[in-house]
Amino acid sequence: MVMTPEELQYLIRKTVTYLEFQSDDSAVELVAQWQNILDRLDRLKQKKRPL
Repeated sequence: MVMTPEELQYLIRKTVTYLEFQSDDSAVELVAQWQNILDRLDRLKQKKRPL
């Protein structure tokens, strides 16, 4: 199964939302890492957009 970038972002956001309800240190770390990836994806999308 091949995912589109939008589907991948949706899955990451859904995962982040789930992890935000967890209180252990590893969940907090994963949220930070996934949020960093989402931010990087957003920046890449902005670079590709024609002005």
